[in-house]
Amino acid sequence: MKDIKDIKVTIIVAIYKSAPFLNKLMDSIFNQTHKNLEIILVDDGSPDESGKMCDEFAKQDKRVIVIHKKNGGACEARNAGMRIMTGEYFSVIDGDDWLAEDYVEYLLRLAVSNNADMSLTDNCFTTRDMEQNETEDIEIWSPEQMVLLVIRPRTMPIGPWNKLYKTDFIRKHNIWFDVPMSGETPYFLTRIAEHIKFVAKGHRRVYYYRLNNPTSALTSNAVVFGLNALGNVKLVKRISTINTPAFKHDIEWRLWHDYQWLLKLIVATNSRRKYWKTYVYCRIMMIVDLPKILHHNEYDRKQIKSIIKHVLLPDRYARKSIKVERELLAKDMEKPQE
Repeated sequence: MKDIKDIKVTIIVAIYKSAPFLNKLMDSIFNQTHKNLEIILVDDGSPDESGKMCDEFAKQDKRVIVIHKKNGGACEARNAGMRIMTGEYFSVIDGDDWLAEDYVEYLLRLAVSNNADMSLTDNCFTTRDMEQNETEDIEIWSPEQMVLLVIRPRTMPIGPWNKLYKTDFIRKHNIWFDVPMSGETPYFLTRIAEHIKFVAKGHRRVYYYRLNNPTSALTSNAVVFGLNALGNVKLVKRISTINTPAFKHDIEWRLWHDYQWLLKLIVATNSRRKYWKTYVYCRIMMIVDLPKILHHNEYDRKQIKSIIKHVLLPDRYARKSIKVERELLAKDMEKPQE
């Protein structure tokens, strides 16, 4: 059996307007306890200094490979890296986040020791919560377990990061990121679940997710992100080979949730006129699907009352949610950026 230190792991980083964060990220990659790395930096047509910084990193460390391409979104950038990767396993990282020094080693040991084609941790650090979990909790998940927790996240981060994938498995089954630049994870992981036997899950936090980046996809309130996310969940519903009652209930919940989110983005950007048909469609679907949501989920009386008010007065609840999110972002921005 090959020694774990001899296994090459590819790290793919999609980079766009990441200049303020790249030194922190690259230091965390260079300082990994697992040294057998291939580091692919994909400059996705970034208008800032990110591309030049990538070239400098390549001069510093021969493990770094740089791709410069026209802007096409994070998914297209990740696919570009996946086409040339040579590692036995790979991971995708966001350009504004950073890694614990044992990120690669931890996920690789999880995968190898359990003979898994994919490993993940169900928790990550955020710039609001930097405390390590006190206990470990290693489990073997079925494909359905993984998909349900991606479709309807409880505590697990749903991004494609904080996960490690076996390269041969991904290539054998021709799995790629869907090109729209957001909402891609349910589709990507559902495609994996169609073929995988099981997933090795750990509980240790090894990924640092940044919440104080005002230009990130999740803080920009662009309607296109909501449209892409909803489209990807509809695609998951159409292609998934999982047909259990739990999956059917959770996919309906996720669709209903994404109708709310898309409507909120339209309100946040004052773009009802531009997206009037979409706005009306979301309002109608929130009402039409409400009986299914209430029937298949265990809500108490207070929660049901709140949900009904949300459906009847969606603009008011959207504005309230936007206000809370902006207050949280303002507090995040007061913290020094790592």
